[in-house]
Amino acid sequence: MRLVLDTNVAVAGLLWHGAPRQLLDRTIDDETVEFYSSPALMDELTNTLGY
Repeated sequence: MRLVLDTNVAVAGLLWHGAPRQLLDRTIDDETVEFYSSPALMDELTNTLGY
């Protein structure tokens, strides 16, 4: 499975427990799940976490 997380979902997964955290955990624990991103999404995440 390929997974692309919106910035809001990624931030929620980093800060709180729940479905977004489960998605992040699954990308770490399950070798069949591949996490994909783009430079634009990474820039947005970096800027958002910088607030």
